[in-house]
Amino acid sequence: MLAYQVPAFVDFGRVYLPAYDVEPDYLAQQRRRRRQIALAQAEAAERHRREKEQELAYRLALAQDFERRRRRDEFAREQRRREEEQRRRIAHARRQRQLGPHALFDFLVQIQPELLDTLASRNEDEERDDSAFDVDEYVTVPLRPAQVSSTLVADPEELDLAAAVASAADDDTSDADDASDRDDSSTMQADSESDASADEIDTSAERDASLAALASLANDLDSHRASFVSPTTLTFSASPSPADRSTRSPTPPLAFGHSNTPFLAYEEYLLSLLTKLDAIESHGDSTIKRARKELVKQIEAELARLDDLKEKAWEELSASASSSSSNDEADDESMSSESDDDEEDEEMAGPAEVLTLSSDCESASDSSSSPEPELAPQTVKIPFLPQNSRSSLRRRPSRSRDWQSEDRDGFFPSSPTNHADDEVADVLLRAHKLGAHVAEMEEAERERADMDEMLSEGEEDESDSSDEEGMFVLYL
Repeated sequence: MLAYQVPAFVDFGRVYLPAYDVEPDYLAQQRRRRRQIALAQAEAAERHRREKEQELAYRLALAQDFERRRRRDEFAREQRRREEEQRRRIAHARRQRQLGPHALFDFLVQIQPELLDTLASRNEDEERDDSAFDVDEYVTVPLRPAQVSSTLVADPEELDLAAAVASAADDDTSDADDASDRDDSSTMQADSESDASADEIDTSAERDASLAALASLANDLDSHRASFVSPTTLTFSASPSPADRSTRSPTPPLAFGHSNTPFLAYEEYLLSLLTKLDAIESHGDSTIKRARKELVKQIEAELARLDDLKEKAWEELSASASSSSSNDEADDESMSSESDDDEEDEEMAGPAEVLTLSSDCESASDSSSSPEPELAPQTVKIPFLPQNSRSSLRRRPSRSRDWQSEDRDGFFPSSPTNHADDEVADVLLRAHKLGAHVAEMEEAERERADMDEMLSEGEEDESDSSDEEGMFVLYL
C-alpha cells in the first residue's frame, strides 16, 4: 500500500487534514456496502421462494379440486347408469309378463305339430293374398357410415388445470436447488392425506346414498301396503292356456278387467320393488345387507298374501259355479217334464235364433237325436264368460272348420261339465268347448300383438258388464 504524504498547514495554530483522511477505513465501508447488498439479495430470494411456494400450493389446491369434481361426476354417472339399468330391468320384466302366449307355441310343437303346420300354411296363404295388392317397387338408398372425427375435444377447464399442474411441475424442477427436502416430504404427506380423505368421502357418500334409497323404498312400501284394499270380487280367465295346464297350476291367471286393476297394479308394484332392491349395491356394508334382506322378506310376505287371496277367491268361485250348475240341471228336468207335444213340434220346426251353430254341429246334433222320434222342448243353460265383441267376431269362422280334428280327450279339464242326460246339451257343450279351444290356438299370436289395444278398448265393455258369469239360453 502506497504511503501518501499528507500536506499540513497551520491556521491559527491548528492543523487541518483533507476530507478523505477523516475516515481512513475505506475498505470497511466497501465491505459494509457489500453486506447490505447481499442482505437485500437474500431477502429478495426469500420473498421469491415464498411466492413460488404459495403458487405451488394454489396449483395443488386446484388440482385436488379438479380431482374431487371428477370423482363426483364419475359417481353421478355411475348412479345414472344404475338407474337406467334398473328401468331397463323393470321394462324387461313387464314385457315378459305381457308376452305370455309365447308358451302356447312350445306346447303346440310338442303335442300337435301337424296342427301347427296347418295354421302356418294358412297364415302364409292369407299373407300372400294380402300382399297381392301391394306395390312391389322399392327404392334402394345406399347408407354410408357416419364419419366420426378421431380428434377428441377436451374440456377447456381440464386443459387449464392440466397445464397448471404441468407448469407447477416444471417450476418445481427448476427450483429444485432452492427447495429443501423438508418441503418435498411435507408436500408428499399432504398429497397422501388428501387422497385418503377423498376416498373416505366417496365411500361414505355411496353408503349414505344406498341407505337413503333403502329408506325411501321402505317408506314407499309402507304407504302402498296401507293404501291397498283388495277387491271384493276377482275375475279369472275364461279358460287356462295350454301352458298353464302344463304347469298344473291350481289357480288360473286373473283377467285384465276393471275390477282386477288394483290387485294387478299392487302385484306389479311389488315385483318392480324387488328389481329396485336388486340394483342397490351394499359395498360390503353389513348394515345395508341387513336392511335389504329385511325389505325383501316383507315384499315376499306381501306376494304370498296376494296368492292366498287369489286361491280363496278361486275356491269360492268354483263352489258357486258347481252349486249353480246343479240348480240349473234340476230346472231343466222340471221344464222338460211339463212340455206338450204341440209345442214340441212347433219348436222343432222353427230355426234356433239365439245361437248360430255350424253345419257340422247341426249334423252332429241331428245324428245324436235321430233315434228318438220326438223330443220334448228343453232349455239348455250353458255358463260362459262375456267376451269382447271384436274377439268373438274373429273367432266365429274358425269354429266350423277344425272342430272334428280334436277327440274327446282334448277338452279343457278345468271348464265346468254338464251332467244332464240330454245328449243335445252334451253335444252343444262339447262343440262350444272345442270351438273355443281351436280358436284360442289360432288367435294366440294375434292376441299377443293386439294386447294393448284389447286392454284399452275392453275397459269400457267390461265396466258395463258384471263380473259374474252370464247365462245364455238355447231353445231346440
